[in-house]
Amino acid sequence: MIGICVTLGIIAGIVYLVIAPRVYRSGTVVLIEKEVPKITQIRDDIYSKEKGDIRTQYSILRSRYLAERVAKKMGLGVDPRSVDRLLASVRVDQSGNIIVVSAAGVDPILITNIANTWVKEFIRQDIERRMGTTEYGVIWLEDQLGETLKELQDAEGDLAQLTKKNSMLAEMEDDLVNLRNKKQDIEDELAASSREYGNLHPKILFLKKQLEETRKTQEEIRDKLISFHDEVWEYRRLNDKVEASRTLYNSLLTRVKELDISKDLAVTNIRIVDVAKVPERPVSPQSTRAMGASVVVSFLIGIGLILLLEYLDSTLKHPEDVELYANMPFLGFAPSVIKERKKGQDINLLSQKDPYSQVAEAFRNIKVSLIFSSSEDKPLNKVIVTSANPKDGKTFVAANLAEIFAHANERTLLIDGDIKKGKLSKTFNVKDEDGLTSVLAGVTSLEKAIVKTSVPNLSLLPSGPVAPNPSELLGSGKFKEVMGTLGAKFQRVIIDVPAILTSSDALFWSEVADGMIQVIGGGVTPLKALKESHKRMEGKTAIIGGVLNNLEIEKDLKYYYHYFQEFAERDKKQEEAKKEEKKKPKAKKK
Repeated sequence: MIGICVTLGIIAGIVYLVIAPRVYRSGTVVLIEKEVPKITQIRDDIYSKEKGDIRTQYSILRSRYLAERVAKKMGLGVDPRSVDRLLASVRVDQSGNIIVVSAAGVDPILITNIANTWVKEFIRQDIERRMGTTEYGVIWLEDQLGETLKELQDAEGDLAQLTKKNSMLAEMEDDLVNLRNKKQDIEDELAASSREYGNLHPKILFLKKQLEETRKTQEEIRDKLISFHDEVWEYRRLNDKVEASRTLYNSLLTRVKELDISKDLAVTNIRIVDVAKVPERPVSPQSTRAMGASVVVSFLIGIGLILLLEYLDSTLKHPEDVELYANMPFLGFAPSVIKERKKGQDINLLSQKDPYSQVAEAFRNIKVSLIFSSSEDKPLNKVIVTSANPKDGKTFVAANLAEIFAHANERTLLIDGDIKKGKLSKTFNVKDEDGLTSVLAGVTSLEKAIVKTSVPNLSLLPSGPVAPNPSELLGSGKFKEVMGTLGAKFQRVIIDVPAILTSSDALFWSEVADGMIQVIGGGVTPLKALKESHKRMEGKTAIIGGVLNNLEIEKDLKYYYHYFQEFAERDKKQEEAKKEEKKKPKAKKK
């Protein structure tokens, strides 16, 4: 079974390698850096916080959005089925920051273009995203710049109007600022001169006088400004607002100019390491892997089939099966006679034609087991040989067993108990005009119906003519009377009886027999049929044991083969010794 499955698996593998399409694969290698390259200080400032998220990029590479872009770019259309096929052909493998985008298919040029286009569109969409973000920033900043400019212009207008209305106030504010600066300068010069000159030095005295005059002037201006308190506070507020708006405006204006320049820079953190090239060899099918897989799978299938058949097979195949499953003593087994049957030999006469063959030795062992199965007070005189189903080999066993008993110098009678279609008369080449049925019908005497065979010590009672009422004949008192007579006349009576499950004759024969031998076809008789036959014969007669027929001894039971050979060689030597003894001249009597 395993050999057949492996052979079929190899053939299937070869056929697969011949008809399977050649699939090619080509890939593009890309590197996704953690940060965007620094081209200018402006660019670095804009993207200083943006990092390359490998998981996000991996998801984009497997997205339907990117597949649609590639399909459109290659002119494949955006039909959902085309996009699905494109997605199915592309594989994305990641190792750290390195990603390999590969495409598989039967056209090596097409898959190479798909892999390269896939990566190019991936990079292009990343650049578009970054440039789009910058452009949006420019638009937003321009809006903010306009609003800031308007605020600055409004603040400057309010300050100019207040200054025009209070020109003296503005002049005093300016004077106060100038005096504050002047005072600071004098104080700085006085501090420096004090370390170099003494306190009574003319320069020191002059600087102190200037400082005092400046303070007086400041106090006079402050006194005047106090009377203009509200106007002073409003002036200072507007002035601060103008300065703040001008500073913000200048900053936004600088930023807008920077972004306006940077939006035209196509910068990305994705870089192509290796472009896809047209493959020269297919990646599938792989001859070694395909054939290896075929052998392994077929081997496992063969084992699985064996286990399944073993599980489903309830037939008996080994001697231990008889005792373990059939629950009956094992008397022995008969070897397979397929070779002899093919040669045209009559298998029912094998023990007679070759007394030293495996068949003869097997039946000698069955004879020994049968003898040991009987007791001294109740010997097995009349033994029926039957089976659960036809063609299990009961006639073969009955005939050869009778021949073996005859070889042992026992007066043996072989009865063809199949009164519907007996065949033993043809085996021994005797007439079937008179037989068991004619005796039971009172047409022929028992002495006339029993014929001697070519086997010494072996007689045969044929089945006789086919009777129209076999059940009545076997159930008659005449039948029991005849069997009693035969049991007294012969040392051993072997009866070939029809199969139990196909005929009721075995029930009649069991009433007149001392025991029953059941023939089991090796690998043929189901255990269920065997148990059913036991159930039918339960309480009718003693089941002596089972004989396992059709075993291939040389193949499965080498131990028994050598065992039989030893017995055969022993018997052959004894026979030769007897012949030599007979050839010696006898001593003359004095």
